[in-house]
Amino acid sequence: MSTRTLLGLLGLLAAATAAASLLVGAWLFPLGSANRDESSYQAFASMLRHGHATLPLADRPYRPWASGVRMGRVVMKYTPPWPLALALATSAVGEPRAASALAAAAAVLLVYALARELLADDRRALLAALLFAASPFVIVQSATTLAYVFQLALELAAAVLLLRSCHTPVISPHPGGAPKIAPTIRAPANGRRATWSLAAAGALTGVAVFARPFDAVLFVGPFAALTFWPRARWKGAAWFAAGAAVPLIAFLAYNVATMGSPLSLPFQVTGPTDGFGFGDRGIFANGTVKFTFANGIEGTAADLGWLVAWAAGGPFLVVLAANGMRRHWRDQRAVARALLVTTVAYPIAYLAFWGTYAVAHYWRGAATLGPFYHLPVLVPLVILAAAGWPKAKHAAVAIAMAAVTLAWLPVKVADNQRVTAAYRRAQRAAARVEQPAVLLIADHGDRGYDSWTPFLANGTDLDRQPVVYAEDRPATNFAVADRYANGPGARHLARLVTSPAPTAPAKFRVVPIEVTRAQTVTASIRWTRAVDFAYLVDHGHEQRRATDQRTTQWQLGPDDLRQAKGTLALGVQQGKRRWEVRVPYRIVDGNVEVIGPGRGYERRGRMWREADVSATITDRYGV
Repeated sequence: MSTRTLLGLLGLLAAATAAASLLVGAWLFPLGSANRDESSYQAFASMLRHGHATLPLADRPYRPWASGVRMGRVVMKYTPPWPLALALATSAVGEPRAASALAAAAAVLLVYALARELLADDRRALLAALLFAASPFVIVQSATTLAYVFQLALELAAAVLLLRSCHTPVISPHPGGAPKIAPTIRAPANGRRATWSLAAAGALTGVAVFARPFDAVLFVGPFAALTFWPRARWKGAAWFAAGAAVPLIAFLAYNVATMGSPLSLPFQVTGPTDGFGFGDRGIFANGTVKFTFANGIEGTAADLGWLVAWAAGGPFLVVLAANGMRRHWRDQRAVARALLVTTVAYPIAYLAFWGTYAVAHYWRGAATLGPFYHLPVLVPLVILAAAGWPKAKHAAVAIAMAAVTLAWLPVKVADNQRVTAAYRRAQRAAARVEQPAVLLIADHGDRGYDSWTPFLANGTDLDRQPVVYAEDRPATNFAVADRYANGPGARHLARLVTSPAPTAPAKFRVVPIEVTRAQTVTASIRWTRAVDFAYLVDHGHEQRRATDQRTTQWQLGPDDLRQAKGTLALGVQQGKRRWEVRVPYRIVDGNVEVIGPGRGYERRGRMWREADVSATITDRYGV
């Protein structure tokens, strides 16, 4: 194959990958994917475009998902490298997904380059790039604004530059077809090219560490060891470290500025429970689950199964990769073993991370987007599969792999279409709010991973927006009302209410709410079914009422409430089921204020869940 033909095919493959990324994004994810972290990256990109790395504490009720508070500022969970790329793409072409498309195209080229360094065979390297690009995993991930493809591209570039600094192909083709074992690493050329390659590899690794430290070490580490360790290339390692110095200094400085310590990662700004290890785990400490070693094993096994389902050719790719491993296992430069380290390191390292279990068992992340924590494992699989590709009956193998890939596509598409359909319903409901308004959304803040409105995002200048989106929390609702509900430029207050379904909410509606203030506020509820009793709960103290009528009311004055600021629960019980609304209240200058109607909840047995209870009870507040 001529160089011109090879370059043409590579360019065509990269361009096709970028185009597919943009088309799939516009078609399948017009409002975002099931991974709500997209909204966090996009919000951070918008902040950076307007010159903000953090937000003032006053913006806490309106903050983006996946953020927390440190040193009096709202800090984003994720670091700037990928949001900055999104910001640049938005400024350049008006579309943040252009950055994802470019990252995907670059990753395809870099898979080829890495395979070429490892296999010394243009055709097999091109085949590895094709298998990578044809994987639905790559196309779907690059159709989002998530960081995983970008991160992988950084790591691939660093690995390629590290290997090229050695000037040694690993496996030379043998005329007879059998692999020829390459000699031990030759001493690298002491030229400027090798020096710059090492420095550039270090710089890219530093940026990768800034973006996702754990992933960067896992992927680049084996290739750095392969480059520096066998012949003690400490001078080369010094150039690598010099290249990494600037991004690493920026990384440490950013940690100091946002978290107060160079070794404190913003990833844990939401709380220490979002990290590696077993026990209580969750993004926020107020919403944790028990994560055990058995859960880690189960989650890892499930994710590896999903990886096969999302790779080009599915199980055929794994068989070919095993064949490639068998062919090249005895290579003295340990290429197959180095790739095996990458293949095994990710599942083992992530076994202790609760997220790998969550994406397979708590929500359909792996089903809709692939097991994204394990995306780097696809690289050694496609390279080894290309190395193990048979010379005979290769057309039949290609047809079988294509058939498996296409047969599994409809399920992947349908899962994502259900998510987009729910987003559309929420979008239509939110559009009906009377402007100017503040729309309270239950899952806008701490529980943003459950949000069905991640596309409803605030800008950096809240007062210029026709609708401001705020987290619906009793602790902050009065602050929101004080800022926007009174005085000149007052806004309408409303709440977005959802009716849940197993996979996506079936209904959304907007409910106007208002602040009622008086020396004595009347709180009344009405119910539509036969119940055992009605009740009011204030700070653990419950008052019950008989239910001979379908309505009841309470008079609430300052002396009737147990706290200066708290939450009332008004509801009814039937058997072991309860339906209630929760209403924030406070006492101000001898008056009682409530914000109603309340937010609905339903209890079955001992478990409470948020619910639209309007079909059972309604609440009203007046003077």
